[in-house]
Amino acid sequence: MKGTINAWLIVFLASLLFIPTGWFAPLPGGPGSPQQEISPVPKGQGGRLNEPTVSEAQVAVMAKVQSRHEMNVLKIPGVRAIGIGLKGRNPAFVVSVDKADPKTLIPSEIEGYPVTVKIIGEITINNGGTGCVPCHATKQILPVQMGNSIGTNQACGACTDGFVACNGATRGYVTNRHCNFDSNGCDSTNVFTHLHRGRLDATNCSIEDNIGTTNSVAAMVNPPGTNTVDASFITSSTAQTSCIEQDGGVPLSTTNTVAVNECVHKSGRTSGYTNMKIVAVNVTVNICGYCSGGPGCSSGFFRTFVQQLQYQTDATCGIGPPSLPGDSGSAVHNTSHAIVGLNFAGNGVDTGFGNLVANVLGALGLTVDLSGCGGCLNLSCSASTAVAGTPQEQSTLNTLYAFRDQVLSRTPQGQVYVKLYEDNTAEAAKLLASNIGLLLQARQLIFKFTPIARDMIAGKPAFVAQADFNDADRFLNTISNMRVSPKLQSAIDQVRRDMRNGGIQAQFGVNIGR
Repeated sequence: MKGTINAWLIVFLASLLFIPTGWFAPLPGGPGSPQQEISPVPKGQGGRLNEPTVSEAQVAVMAKVQSRHEMNVLKIPGVRAIGIGLKGRNPAFVVSVDKADPKTLIPSEIEGYPVTVKIIGEITINNGGTGCVPCHATKQILPVQMGNSIGTNQACGACTDGFVACNGATRGYVTNRHCNFDSNGCDSTNVFTHLHRGRLDATNCSIEDNIGTTNSVAAMVNPPGTNTVDASFITSSTAQTSCIEQDGGVPLSTTNTVAVNECVHKSGRTSGYTNMKIVAVNVTVNICGYCSGGPGCSSGFFRTFVQQLQYQTDATCGIGPPSLPGDSGSAVHNTSHAIVGLNFAGNGVDTGFGNLVANVLGALGLTVDLSGCGGCLNLSCSASTAVAGTPQEQSTLNTLYAFRDQVLSRTPQGQVYVKLYEDNTAEAAKLLASNIGLLLQARQLIFKFTPIARDMIAGKPAFVAQADFNDADRFLNTISNMRVSPKLQSAIDQVRRDMRNGGIQAQFGVNIGR
């Protein structure tokens, strides 16, 4: 067979990382998991962009001030929300209004803290919606990934599956309570079958794949009471749903808090994978669109939510919008891909609101450590882990299967590499799953070398530039410098030696290109 040594060994990236073997295993996340290795996700521009924020201590102080005044502020006609954010570089109260009229009635400061006013329009729950750009409303093969169209079998609606979680040994996914809708499209505590896709997205509002059953629904109250979450837990097996976030990849089995000016992202049924910036925390907000008292904002009926996140489109974090109708239920992640919130409402343009993930988990009795309830994807396979959630996932895995079976397995040297892979890929997969920066490097290399693998499967000459050879070698060197087992370290050392071995190059009649 003809090719270059860099094609033969690098495509396979030494078979150590990139030959798929299986599909499902639990996520790490229990005691001893290497969560400290997390690197920022290079979608958007990272954490707080060196911009000012409001410290947790300052938020705690301002929250007490806010509690003394927020109900009076919310009584001002047109005011929809108040929270803690910034005015310029200074801590301030952020007041959101539906139009310009009430601005003159809003105080310029509250107990010495400045007030900044945002005109955002009406705020409504984000279920339903006919628009779909870039669209996660298309039919997916089960297990369906998070960030896709879901709904009950009761009505022609659509929401988003948010994130996988466990209640003891029971596995399922989290979405909004108002996504557990009845035949009238209203939030319900009843037990329903949940579908992918939501019937709104299916032909003639038909019923498609069963992906779970209502397990528990968080309580909500009408005014004058307040709520912290709009959430439900849907029992769902690994055959029905995967914890992979579409276009986002493997989430961490951890949660985190989030601060003003921090970049976050979500993957939703309608707007797809989008980035946004936190503009206020500890938000108290009136949300319309719930059925009690009449549907829609025109009825004047709202439910009040406290301790919410408010985020908006911001070019410094990446492409928006944050939340459109149909995006209800999507998980909000920070740049390390830890879950920070559950999206549920917005103005349908440039502003969204989310429940704090700690409140969601507490209300439903859940954990995102999936080790006790069946997991969600194959962490025995590093290739599957690296490309999970991408549009090229299935075609890439098919190519790598063929490369293993039709190229590597047909020669004694290739069989050595296949054995190296089988012995070490589980550890490599866990490294990728716990280090998003490393995972994205692996993904980039796989996509770069997959076309070469296709050429080699077809018996065509294959060529890789010296620069790509160097990238692959640096990647392996990065892994070897991490806390890896002696077995994995030895395998990486062997592969790096073989990549430069003139005898092996001669065996395949190859040279290193520039």
